[in-house]
Amino acid sequence: MNNKALAMVIWLLVAHSIGAMVEPVEAASARGGASDDFSIESISLGNQTMMPSQWTNPGGMTLDYVIAGETIEITVEVSRGGSGFVGNDGISQLDVIHPIGYVMESFTWITADLYPGNSQSHKIAWTPTVAHSILNNSTNELSGGIMLEASVNYAPDDINGNDELMTQVPVAVLKDPMDVPSNTQNQDRFFAGRYPPEGGQAFATGIWQGENSGGAVGDGLWRHSSPGADYPANAHDRAVYGYFTQQTNQCENGYNIDSGLAAVYSVVLVCKRALNSYNFVSLQLHAQAWGEMGSGDDYAGIELWRGAGGPQFSMIHQFELNDPAPVNVAGSWTNITWDPTEELGGYNWNLGFLFHSDEGGAKSGFRVDDFVVFGVEKVDNFTIDTDCINPENGIFPTDGYTTYPNNIVTLKCMVTNNGYRSASVRVQSNVTNTDWMNQSSIRIEVEGASGTGTSVLMPPLKPGEPIETWINLTIPPGSDVQQQLWNIWWQDAGGTASGIKANYEIELEVKQQFSVYMTTDTPTIAASLGPGEAGSMPFTLQNSGNRDASFKLTSNFFGGGEGWGASFVFSDGQTYNPLSQISIVRGESVEMFFNFTAPLQIAPEEYPFSISATCPSCGDTLFGNKVLSKKVNIPVYREATLTTFTESIIAPADGLQKSINLELHNLGNAEETYLLSITQSNNNLQAYLNKEVSALLEPWDVAPDSNIKVLLPMPIGLQTGFYFVTVTATNANDSSVRAVINLEIEVVDTAAVQVRDEISLDSYTPNGPSVTMPFNVTNTGNNPDRFVMSMEVPEGMSASFEQLVDSKTKVLNPGESMNVLVRFSFSSEAQGTLKLKVTATSENDQNISSTGNCDFLVGSQNWLRIISIERPIYTEAGEYEVVVTVRNQYSDNQSVDMSLEKGDSRNYFSSSIASRDLNFLLAVGAEREVTIKLEIPESSIENLLVDEITVNLTIWATSGTVSESVPFVLEVSLVKTAKDLTVDRVESSTSNIGAIATWAVGGLLIIGLAVVLIRIINATEEEDTGWTDQEYEDHLAAKYGAVTAAPTLDAPTSFGSQTPAYSPPSLSEPVPAATSVPIPQSPPPSSSAPVAQPTPPPA
Repeated sequence: MNNKALAMVIWLLVAHSIGAMVEPVEAASARGGASDDFSIESISLGNQTMMPSQWTNPGGMTLDYVIAGETIEITVEVSRGGSGFVGNDGISQLDVIHPIGYVMESFTWITADLYPGNSQSHKIAWTPTVAHSILNNSTNELSGGIMLEASVNYAPDDINGNDELMTQVPVAVLKDPMDVPSNTQNQDRFFAGRYPPEGGQAFATGIWQGENSGGAVGDGLWRHSSPGADYPANAHDRAVYGYFTQQTNQCENGYNIDSGLAAVYSVVLVCKRALNSYNFVSLQLHAQAWGEMGSGDDYAGIELWRGAGGPQFSMIHQFELNDPAPVNVAGSWTNITWDPTEELGGYNWNLGFLFHSDEGGAKSGFRVDDFVVFGVEKVDNFTIDTDCINPENGIFPTDGYTTYPNNIVTLKCMVTNNGYRSASVRVQSNVTNTDWMNQSSIRIEVEGASGTGTSVLMPPLKPGEPIETWINLTIPPGSDVQQQLWNIWWQDAGGTASGIKANYEIELEVKQQFSVYMTTDTPTIAASLGPGEAGSMPFTLQNSGNRDASFKLTSNFFGGGEGWGASFVFSDGQTYNPLSQISIVRGESVEMFFNFTAPLQIAPEEYPFSISATCPSCGDTLFGNKVLSKKVNIPVYREATLTTFTESIIAPADGLQKSINLELHNLGNAEETYLLSITQSNNNLQAYLNKEVSALLEPWDVAPDSNIKVLLPMPIGLQTGFYFVTVTATNANDSSVRAVINLEIEVVDTAAVQVRDEISLDSYTPNGPSVTMPFNVTNTGNNPDRFVMSMEVPEGMSASFEQLVDSKTKVLNPGESMNVLVRFSFSSEAQGTLKLKVTATSENDQNISSTGNCDFLVGSQNWLRIISIERPIYTEAGEYEVVVTVRNQYSDNQSVDMSLEKGDSRNYFSSSIASRDLNFLLAVGAEREVTIKLEIPESSIENLLVDEITVNLTIWATSGTVSESVPFVLEVSLVKTAKDLTVDRVESSTSNIGAIATWAVGGLLIIGLAVVLIRIINATEEEDTGWTDQEYEDHLAAKYGAVTAAPTLDAPTSFGSQTPAYSPPSLSEPVPAATSVPIPQSPPPSSSAPVAQPTPPPA
């Protein structure tokens, strides 16, 4: 309101007062009642030249709505009831109120000389400055709006229920009837323009055009086709809302320049309307339409776009996708409503309509009319809601607070900004007793604020987001009985400077009371004490009531046993007598100390305690903070010790373990576990502990861990001297807590020896050549020593030491070793496993000795077997074949090499193994036939000295997989034929006496030849048995160079029992069946020990 209007109101009030002074006595005495009832009869909008727009809501109710920025006339009718002939003046007012609760503007006037039973109308020109309207996208229901509140005030009026009237008027952002535009500059209208689909400036007018008839509102409408024709193909046309001007090159605020349209229309400037979505809470766009689109990708609809208007910067609400969709019936208009609020993103958006078509399928398209934009526009002003309660009962203190000295009254408020932008608000408070203010009795605490006090700036108050605020008022101790007022208010602290937004005035009543108040700055944990340690807590004892009183102090500890010590001490050092009382004047206080001592044995824990003040003379009416409750923290106390019955031992380095028993004692006040470790002065001692972690130990040494051992292997060869061991127990929870013990070990002179057991992985042949095996002897004592060697030889074995003098080793230093060679062989009777024991005895101490053992496998192990049921007997010379079967009786596959030991058979025939059978692979349990070829010359049969002779041919099967050689003796018999015997007899019967002489001479000659032959044979045998292995191999190489050499075999077991007599066998005797031999189930052990080589058969 300007100054002139204010002066006019004052003048009218003065004139009214003067008129009242001269009013007739009769009228002056008649006050109140129907004749003095001034009321607001109605509020109406519009006049003959400008009427509000109308909207029909679902259900048929019609609403008036106006457009922001457009002036409209408001008529307020004031009426007076009753009857009479004296007119009186009333003060009338129209307030324009924003829905968030603040008055945007007010209009005040005098309703002059209003007679009973009459009414007056007052007209006001109102221009809405902001939009406030909401169109429901689903129901098309219009709501929201600016509040128009009219009121009238006439002092004698005592009927007040009709003094006010309020109506709500929706205010739209803009509206256009979409008639054919006039060529008037600076006036909003639609412009037709064709744009590139990918975005850019307009380059032609396009197809959008106005039509002067058929509109839903007003006369005309807009369409995107020419009358009587279909819309064009390949078009991207807009109807752009804005204005043009020829007078300036700048657009008004809220508009964007469209240079392309300006060029198309040949004007200076086209300004297209822009909606800054940042300034709106919500936006809804509305139009009416009827028609249809062709097939394909054609569409038309309301469009919002920004920038160049490309697809990524455009939003379209297609008519055909509206719910409900328009129908293609002329004049059947459908409401098109679009709410893009959630997609606006705070950008500036141009607005209008878009038509897009492809290459074919055209129709006449849509007719569009009645373009309206509804919205809620943001305003800078705001209001707040303060939802306040007394936290003690959850309701607002309508009747104020009744309280006592040294008490705190609190008001808790949830403050909410009803506006649309963040607001800056300051909350303040005071009390009418200024002495209380000097004592800082008021404390305001705001959620998220950086400070407290009597005036606090709240954090930015965002729309709709409550902030919690606490306003606390402390009644000073000793305050008299009194009544005061407590004021709280919230004030705009921002640029709008709109003053106080909310305030409360609350009554306070202080009553009489006995009260005590004990305070301390000591934290909840008053002290951390070890067992038996002492602590102290300062505190203040105040008579906070408004009457003098005497107080008694007591204390109590909870837990920890009976060992607590406690006392009260005044600040001057005097000890308080628990039987006495402390007198304190109202409002005064006494400084004191509470001293306490922890028990000697107490577990780690937080122990609560309390000190209490009582007033024996006050009865049961003592109020206030009578108890202080705190805690004493007893932390974990850790201490441990290691003990032993002996801290030193004397022992030899004989490899016999010694041990030292230790005990670990927990002297702390909690269960503990300790990590055990050991260090030693010389690692050769090899000392170690039996465990690395102690048992869980109870506190106060209740049960020590006595199962801790220092183990001393006393390794052989450890030098004589003193050794030191340190054992450390480290607390598992605190590595700084340790227990240590030192031990001494004296190592004396020690004689010791070790003969290592040997392992033979080979199978040895009875009556085979002698071989050697080393036995390792080590001086395990700690002084140089010589050792006497001896053996325990099993039956069937012969053995002797080699390279020893007097069966003694050389002098061995401690830890030094040597290999003692033992040469051994086995007799023909040896069979099975034979154990050889080798013993070394110390010269330094003959009581010290060591024995090493070795087991030898002698003879076949039954891992291979040769089977034959043939006993060949030959009577004629020729080439023959004998077949034997070789079986694998081992638990794995074996490679087998075959060879012959010919013996005496070589004197009668030659023999060999078929080349295909010299070596082969046998699976587990498999068998293979091996062919032996025999070639008997004629001379062998003819020259037999007896009728029949039997010779042995030994067949050897040798494994290439395990140590196994098995022989088989094949008996071959040669027999003179009957023909030879007959010839001899005939010649004998027909001989004469000359023949007898001839027989005599011949007999002598035969005897001589026989003697010579026997000598030759004996000489040959002696020569054969004298061959060395190398000579034998050379002989074979020379004779059978082209044949693969037979492998070296173990000496065969004696088979003397299998050798038959030289008498021919009985042909009637049954052939013995092959016996079943057990198959070994485990492989032989491996060893690097030498393999005994069998005696080679004679060539």
